[in-house]
Amino acid sequence: MNVASSDIRLLLIDGYSAHGRRAFEDHGLVLPWIRYRDVLRAVSPVTCSVDVVHPADVGASLPEGAEAGAYDGFVITGSSLHAAEASSPQVGPQLALVRMLMDAGVSGFGSCWGLQVAAQALGGEVIRNFRGHEAPIARKVQLTKEGRGHPMYHRKKAVFDACAVHDDIVAALPPGSKLLATNDMTLVQAAWIPYGKAEFWGVQYHPEMDIAYTADIMDLRKEKLVELGIYESVATVQKTSEAARRLSRDPKNRILRTQFALDDDVLDDIQRMREIRNWLDAVSRGDFR
Repeated sequence: MNVASSDIRLLLIDGYSAHGRRAFEDHGLVLPWIRYRDVLRAVSPVTCSVDVVHPADVGASLPEGAEAGAYDGFVITGSSLHAAEASSPQVGPQLALVRMLMDAGVSGFGSCWGLQVAAQALGGEVIRNFRGHEAPIARKVQLTKEGRGHPMYHRKKAVFDACAVHDDIVAALPPGSKLLATNDMTLVQAAWIPYGKAEFWGVQYHPEMDIAYTADIMDLRKEKLVELGIYESVATVQKTSEAARRLSRDPKNRILRTQFALDDDVLDDIQRMREIRNWLDAVSRGDFR
């Protein structure tokens, strides 16, 4: 099917449990799936309809009347769950959903948890990152030879920083996969995963998140950031997150850019979301069908 000049229909898989979503709501934050949905609609080169499913919820299912094969692609958000817990009632259904979609020939894209759950579902392995928590920025993410030639990274710099918040990592990729990007903190920062007639493009960082939203998550998890020794106190986290929001409002501020050691790969929306746009371009061209 070639949908180059047509609308596309996507399934957005929210990786969070009801408890995880409630934490965002209790702090007055935009839910991650809502942010991701809005990004997809804004970045898509054609009109993009997005159905949402919450497979960590008891009894969750595809929208009424929807069939897996009817979608042009699927996208997976982040999550506070752990993909290695395959027997968990909140994780197992997500693994099964990924396999069902890809068995139906539907290709996907995912950030952070999205990469992890796809890797776990398709024969890889996810573990706790023995190097620790990577947040709020993944530094010096470097494309591999395969990454430099992959369409996900078309017009992307070979080395870049990205917003990131994660404890887990992909320790082993499924058979036939290609490592696309890496850094000193996380071996698998991006991968291409083939499965039957479908393929999955995944990144460990969060191209859908800008520095302001990353600051919101810092505030949400401020006690954890102090406990992990990333910041010395809750007050330091709050001061840093407020400065990050000022930088988001004024991305050309040289003082703040220097303070955070950030460049346009994080602060410019077009550069930051290049991977999502490239995937949507491929979907809209019908490359996966």
